[in-house]
Amino acid sequence: MKSTEKLNILHVITTIEIGGAEKQLLILVRQQISEGHQVAIVFLKGEPELLIELQKTGATVFAQVANKSILNQIVQLRTLIRRDFNLIHTHLPRAEVLTFFTFSNVAWVTSRHNAEPFLPNGNKLLSRALSRTIVMRIDCVVAISDAVRHFLLKSKEIKNCNKLEVIRYGFDNNKTIGYQNKFSRKTNSSVVKIVCISRLVPQKDLKTLLKAISELQTGSHSYKAEIYGEGELKEELQEFSASLGVSDNVKFLGKTSNINEVLSNADIFVLTSKYEGFGLVLLEAMQANLPIVCCRNAATEEVLGIDYPGLVDVGDYIGISAKIVDFANA
Repeated sequence: MKSTEKLNILHVITTIEIGGAEKQLLILVRQQISEGHQVAIVFLKGEPELLIELQKTGATVFAQVANKSILNQIVQLRTLIRRDFNLIHTHLPRAEVLTFFTFSNVAWVTSRHNAEPFLPNGNKLLSRALSRTIVMRIDCVVAISDAVRHFLLKSKEIKNCNKLEVIRYGFDNNKTIGYQNKFSRKTNSSVVKIVCISRLVPQKDLKTLLKAISELQTGSHSYKAEIYGEGELKEELQEFSASLGVSDNVKFLGKTSNINEVLSNADIFVLTSKYEGFGLVLLEAMQANLPIVCCRNAATEEVLGIDYPGLVDVGDYIGISAKIVDFANA
């Protein structure tokens, strides 16, 4: 295909609930529409949180496919693909699996968004076999960071590295990105507001954040943490917070669609992930000119730079609390 050719693109994504991959889809669709391509989206499960935003771009969203049985979704997806689409772009493993079983010959690009196995909670050999079988049918695999590319090759979930390209997450070009080379507080308040925006899942290691907050309850400042996000560990994290005696200092506030407002009212952003695919929320915190304390892994170093002063080893809650104190006293 020539680069100037106008395409009819079908994006298949597991969910359009707000998250990094889903916000990236919205940015990508806006760009594709602006270039004159026709774009449609199928999402497979969950609530249609980004439906209106996606429709505002001019894209078509086939919401009727969502939350149906797997067989029903494969049949509907196969029918849609036959509507003269000449490019399919899948996001996240479930979308890849269902698209594979449509047995379509349409050009197929997929994006891998995380440095984790295709089946995160499954057998490693099965995960590798399934990933490699599906990739045989795919024309190009996009890794969203060098960290993801390295993981895919090291784990052998992709055999043919010639199919693998690194294309990092985009960002709204109407927004400016700030960068804090050193800590600087927005106010002189004695209360330091810490914000974390994260799914409540093991990958994000939020117990490390809670332990760091428990280390902060002495000194000249008081520290309040707001954790935005949902996930399987919510109840467990709330109980852990209570066991540390920090329940009064930590609020679990669920999902938010007002990330810019949340970050603009914060003093510091903290992310304690064991690993990331990219970490789009770090760019959002940088855009808000927030100092960041973040656990060091391949993806966060890629986004922030290996010499960023807020980087701390994974699981080092003492180091995290020390960085926050440095910031509060700056």
